[in-house]
Formats: sequence, structure tokens, C-alpha cells
Amino acid sequence: MTDIQNSKLLEILVIDDDPKSRELLEDLIIAKGLNVTTAVDGQEGIKKHIERFSVGNPYDAVFTDFKMPNADGAEVTKNVKGTSLKTPVYIFTSHDADELSKELDVQLGQLKPDGIIRKPLDINLIRNIIDEIKLGVVKAENTPTYQS
Repeated sequence: MTDIQNSKLLEILVIDDDPKSRELLEDLIIAKGLNVTTAVDGQEGIKKHIERFSVGNPYDAVFTDFKMPNADGAEVTKNVKGTSLKTPVYIFTSHDADELSKELDVQLGQLKPDGIIRKPLDINLIRNIIDEIKLGVVKAENTPTYQS
């Protein structure tokens, strides 16, 4: 069985307070043959992550908005990486991705996200990232930023 065939079992968590962005990511992930769970804010996303992690079944990747009520993308990343360092986390933002990357490097250190994606979301870029997740080739030394 290939990695692509195994990917049907992968579960991705999408956290965003904007319903349109959340639905777009959900549709892209489902179209790639992966399972998806959504959360409407950072606090709900952290709760869902902890529930899955506590039963030994962490999410295979997390996509989170940066600016959200209750808990922002930095707090989500810190919680996910703090319990499951190998889980890829991607933050998307309408802010300058390079500046946010520098800020999060200082703020989070080794718990930094695996990528920062600039909004508006580039559908082809998201598809490529999902393919990387499916193949298990995600981890990078430096946090890559993706500008649309």
C-alpha cells in the first residue's frame, strides 16, 4: 500500500473563525481524500487537539488562522507542538508572513509552525501542502513563508 493510499486515514484539523476560509480548506482537504475536523476558534481547536491527543490519536496536521477570538494561531501552535512536536502546523494570515515568521521564531522557538501562508489562500499552494502531508515530507528547519 502506498503513502497516498494510506492518506485516506489521515485527519486534518482546520481552525478558523471565518466560515468561508474554513469551508474552502475543508473542501480542498476532502477533495484530496483526507478526513477533516473543523473548529470555529482557537480555544475550540485546542480542545479538539487535546481530546484526540489524550487518546493517542493526534491529528496528522493542523491548519489555523492567526488572528482569532479566544486563542490566536500562536497559542494553537504552542499547544499542538507542545504535546505533539511532529504534528505539522500551518498558520495562515493576512499580515506580512515574513514578519510573523520572525515574531513566532522568537515567541515559540522550537514550537514554531511548519509554515505560514499569506491570505488570500492560494488553492494550488494548499493542494501542494496537503500532498506533502500525505507523503509525510513536511518538516523543515526554518519556517517557510508562502506569499500569494
